[in-house]
Amino acid sequence: MPEIKYMKWVEKLAQKLPVFTTRDMTARGVPPSYVRRLGNYLVKEKGVTRLERGKFTTLTDPLLGASWMVFPSYLSMTTALHLRGVLLQVPHEIQVITTRKRKEKKTKVMGADVNFFRVGKKLFFGYTYMEYQSHQLPIAEPEKALVDLAYFGFEPEGKLMLEKLNMKKLEAYVNMVGSDAVKKRVKRWANVTME
Repeated sequence: MPEIKYMKWVEKLAQKLPVFTTRDMTARGVPPSYVRRLGNYLVKEKGVTRLERGKFTTLTDPLLGASWMVFPSYLSMTTALHLRGVLLQVPHEIQVITTRKRKEKKTKVMGADVNFFRVGKKLFFGYTYMEYQSHQLPIAEPEKALVDLAYFGFEPEGKLMLEKLNMKKLEAYVNMVGSDAVKKRVKRWANVTME
């Protein structure tokens, strides 16, 4: 069975990448005519999860799957605010910021609702990588997560722990976005004056 031939490769790839694709498979020697069959085998027999067409993961956490489905991307808004401890309310969906176009802006990943939001390259900043279940999770800094929330016109779901925010950084990020509407929302939420 050819599936066995590629299992060591799949296991190594899964250790390196939270999400791997059919392109990753062909780049490592799986014949293009066999990739689809191998993907189906991995899902049915080896516990691999198909995130969407051509994208797979061996992980069980939807945060990791969602954050690596599109590159470049990072977790933001209520998802990031909760993970950073600024928002105590558990968000009802995973929110991902990306510069890439997607046909499906809303999807399900391992049972969790995921919503993708597109921004221009000018607004793609203010994130770092956080160690999460022995993988790197791209996640917005709390100040940028709040700015993204305002930019897309949402309200925070619950009480914000404002003492965890760097107000100078927040003001700088608001000014980088350059939107009066964003500035008004953030001022109202953070109870601060901004120039």
